[in-house]
Amino acid sequence: MILSYIRFDQPIGSFYMSSMKASDIGKIMIVKSREEGTGVQRKENKQRIKEIADYCRDPDATFPTPIIMSVRSEDFIFCLGDNEYSSLFKIMEKPEMAEVLDGQHRIYGILESGKADIFNLPIIFVFDVSEEDKAYIFSIINSKQTKVPSSLIYDLFGVSEGRSPQKTCHEIARMLNSTDESPFYLRLKMLGTGGGEHASLSQGSFVKRLMKLITSKSDRYLIDIKNDVDLESEDLPFNSYFIRGQDQVIFKVILNLFNGVRRVFPDEWDKPREYILSKAIGYGAVMLALPVIFKMGISISNLSERFFTEIFSHFKDHLAENNLMLTSKYFSSNEQSVKRLSEEICNSIKNIDLGDLDRKLKETDI
Repeated sequence: MILSYIRFDQPIGSFYMSSMKASDIGKIMIVKSREEGTGVQRKENKQRIKEIADYCRDPDATFPTPIIMSVRSEDFIFCLGDNEYSSLFKIMEKPEMAEVLDGQHRIYGILESGKADIFNLPIIFVFDVSEEDKAYIFSIINSKQTKVPSSLIYDLFGVSEGRSPQKTCHEIARMLNSTDESPFYLRLKMLGTGGGEHASLSQGSFVKRLMKLITSKSDRYLIDIKNDVDLESEDLPFNSYFIRGQDQVIFKVILNLFNGVRRVFPDEWDKPREYILSKAIGYGAVMLALPVIFKMGISISNLSERFFTEIFSHFKDHLAENNLMLTSKYFSSNEQSVKRLSEEICNSIKNIDLGDLDRKLKETDI
């Protein structure tokens, strides 16, 4: 196999960039894990491989970052041209001749997808490096990367013309943050930072909880929509609304829900420095309890603001009876507290007589 390459030099040594089909990489690669005591790679993650294989179904799938591989110079024949930094080399193509230093899950995922022949991947070869240098390169690659804030990722879905759960959640967050009648008006940090004076919840936190009530397979939904494949339904509160394209209904239910919360707990909602209700922990607990509340509302065909107000009035009484307050003293900022607060909400409404509530709501014009 003859490949063109570009050489670039750095303090640690010279690197050679080229490109190969994923199927050809699979023929020459070997992965040595640290767990086996012979290499630098982490343990193979089957779930990550499956996720990448599924992603390969996306008609816009892309893998622009290079696979880094350690090789021996004796397996290459250099054919220098006029420019020593850009020319050709011939690979001997022997099994297990190239050790993957970075990108093993990308390669395994693409190979598993059955689409390895359509992905031409950038490759960086490093020649004749010691085990110490292999470990150093791996550690630097994986310790110096900065994770992109989730709020920015979800915000970027807003520029997409296509439909997806991610875009739906972003648009709902944006509308709630910019609508005067919304309890989230100027309260969401749309890029994870900033926001209004009372902003207490990041867009990323808002979207993550909402998306879980639409689908547990957001990436698969995005790909299926692009491929014009019917979406697999799930038993989640907002799933059928999304599949039918009724995003406005999802927006209205969330609006009613949190307007009901704010009506019952005005101080707790408007004072995030003192209370946790409008922070990630309170918002998360309400959303975690929503499937239970939603089923109650559906059973009496009522998801109005008045319905949610009645629900959280019961919760307020429950807090008083159990000497609990919506502060960090009682509910600290961790997922365990989110679950505990959600359980308190569900426990407070489990004995509600839905027949009585239905009659009350019909008699009251709010």
